[in-house]
Amino acid sequence: MSKANFANRWELKKLIDAIAEEAGLLAGPAAYVVYLIYDPSRRDPHRQYRGLPLYVGETSELAKRFKSHMRRVLGLNGTNGSVHAEIYRMAQDGALPGVTVLGISNARAESLEVELRWAQKLLHHGYRLFNRMPGQAKAVNEHQYRRKQRDRLWRMTLAEAYAAKISMSLHCPSGCFSTNVDIRHYTGGDFPYRRLSVLKRKLKPCGACGKRLSASFEERPAA
Repeated sequence: MSKANFANRWELKKLIDAIAEEAGLLAGPAAYVVYLIYDPSRRDPHRQYRGLPLYVGETSELAKRFKSHMRRVLGLNGTNGSVHAEIYRMAQDGALPGVTVLGISNARAESLEVELRWAQKLLHHGYRLFNRMPGQAKAVNEHQYRRKQRDRLWRMTLAEAYAAKISMSLHCPSGCFSTNVDIRHYTGGDFPYRRLSVLKRKLKPCGACGKRLSASFEERPAA
């Protein structure tokens, strides 16, 4: 980053720490935060933000997450078309990204939904986001939105799913049987912070027809 208009790496670190600290103050005591990274050196054509929107993210620790993004930038780990490559380009021109809070939530399931909703809102308004997740990189219709939201909820940990009152069920595609899964059984085990997707990967074939079982869940209290 030798072309950057910063006196030295120490000055750059201080500026990054200052942005991260301000972001943390914006987040406040919220359990989960949906945030926007923007480029203050480029004007927002819709004049909604203090710079051009680049990326929508979700985290439980905004200051820490911002520093993680910047470590990837300084380590040149961003590929072309990524938000880290955009921030690297920005830094070479002597600027650093801005961060603002779009929404706060007390539950992970709600936070993931807010993240997807904001990404789609920006995409439908014509902004280009440098997110990698399909639901945040391309505008989708209502049907696709609901499907992607279900897919994203598999990213929750077992503990988060239980706290969000997720009801999970298994069923055979041929209709041989359907049954509910008590997530409490797994949250009380040794790995409560494993993701729901771990359970999905361990699904076995139906004992009657041999087809692989399907899994689904709903955000409602289990019966």
